[in-house]
Amino acid sequence: MASSNNLQTMDVVVDTPRVIDGVSVKMAARRYAPSGSTTASSRGLTLVFGHGIGSHKEQWEPVIETLYKSQAAADPNSLLIREIWTIDFQDHGDSATLNEVLFQRADFQITSMDWAEALADFCKRMNSTRFFGDQSSIPYESLILVEPTLLGRSISKSDFKLWQAQVKATAKGALKRRDEWDSYEAALAYCTKRFPWTGWDPRVVKIFVEKGLRPIREGSLQVTLKCPKPLEAQAYDVDPESLFLALDRIQELCDKRPIHVIFGEIHDFIPEAGKLFAMNLGNGRKVKSVSWIPKAGHFIHQQQPDALAQRIWQILVQHESGGTADLFAYKSRL
Repeated sequence: MASSNNLQTMDVVVDTPRVIDGVSVKMAARRYAPSGSTTASSRGLTLVFGHGIGSHKEQWEPVIETLYKSQAAADPNSLLIREIWTIDFQDHGDSATLNEVLFQRADFQITSMDWAEALADFCKRMNSTRFFGDQSSIPYESLILVEPTLLGRSISKSDFKLWQAQVKATAKGALKRRDEWDSYEAALAYCTKRFPWTGWDPRVVKIFVEKGLRPIREGSLQVTLKCPKPLEAQAYDVDPESLFLALDRIQELCDKRPIHVIFGEIHDFIPEAGKLFAMNLGNGRKVKSVSWIPKAGHFIHQQQPDALAQRIWQILVQHESGGTADLFAYKSRL
């Protein structure tokens, strides 16, 4: 059990449902809780955070710290949040290091369905049943989607081609990105002067370097990405049908559980029209709330972690009080 900024953390490794040649694909997870708390308590919500392509679990730490600060400021004895878990998908972060031997297979690929199955299985192992999930498909009380990439089956051919071009360009960029540095210090100096990190909160840039990189080999000062560039690029090879199914599933769940959606006001990856279409009430998607975070694009929790945490805190408070969130908590100014 370790401590970080008045929070206690615990790292675990679990086997996921995916098995390759008799070997279970691993997944790393980290638990964050207020110092002095115990896992025996059943009070409060359990939050589970997933991440996007090219990210890793520790990048949520500024958001997590702000959430716990909000809880302490509201009521030092409050246990609205019991614990927060973050996970590294199987080919990212510490999970990528754990599964490195499997990467040697030419046909190795982790799909979005693998991510969803692993996360659902992880949550079923937990003691608490009061889940708030982020970007996941799990047994939950409520779901918060942060800048979700969703496609509707009625998307026009021209918009679909634009989406495909954007994804291909992003994957190509991932392959061209520098991935080796002489030291952690050199990597930090490099990232602080270049896109996309220049648009990130400095705390997240530091975390990206400290937790998203590893020595090239044991004892070496040189560092490289934990998630190899080919795997990151491969992750963008998403079957559009999986995105259609995700939106269909959201539509099915809207009447059963509150679903909250948080977008960035800067439309740098998902076009504004696509965001609005995905949440179109006329299509039967009666989400509980749609929020727009100013000065943030697709990388919301990297760019505006405090503003994102404040919105998540509002959602949690409203959920526990039985209140109704405004349908559009922030209105896009673009």
